[in-house]
Amino acid sequence: MGLEHQFVFELQKIVAGSALLTALAIFCARYLIIVFAVFIAFLLVRKSGKLRHAANEAAWSALTALLLTTLIAFFMERLRPFQVADQSYLVTSLIPPPLTTAFPSGHTSVSVAMACAILFANRPLGFLSLLAAALIALGRLAVGVHYPSDILGGIIVGVCAFFLVRFAHYQIRRKDIEKSARTHKHF
Repeated sequence: MGLEHQFVFELQKIVAGSALLTALAIFCARYLIIVFAVFIAFLLVRKSGKLRHAANEAAWSALTALLLTTLIAFFMERLRPFQVADQSYLVTSLIPPPLTTAFPSGHTSVSVAMACAILFANRPLGFLSLLAAALIALGRLAVGVHYPSDILGGIIVGVCAFFLVRFAHYQIRRKDIEKSARTHKHF
């Protein structure tokens, strides 16, 4: 944890040197995920089939990622950078302390899961979504609540959550098609 702790400390030192960077880090760490979720909700009410479908998968992927990160965090019990008493590299939390443990990053996993669903349906929007997910992850590092490996864990969980939802959706559609083919009568 030494190098990771030092990395978070150095990043936080850079961010703390500017009120604008501090405000941006706090916004990305706490509020950008809300903006992202509102964007997904907006896509859910659109009439466009492909983006609406992607928004449904994004919502299910986000819920799956949240469930997985909660389960993993329960067993991992990893301290957050601001909770580690390292006098050489004292990290402070720039946001209210989260209630859960650090590994994996829930914000990162949820935003990556949603971004993967959007990317699968629409590349330009998907790349913007991935950028939002990256800013959320960077913000979580900068405010002192995650280590880089927490972020990496969140990315892996987010991608896996999306693929689990995608696989489940494929299985449901396949069974619906098979059922429809069995019951369909040709005259």
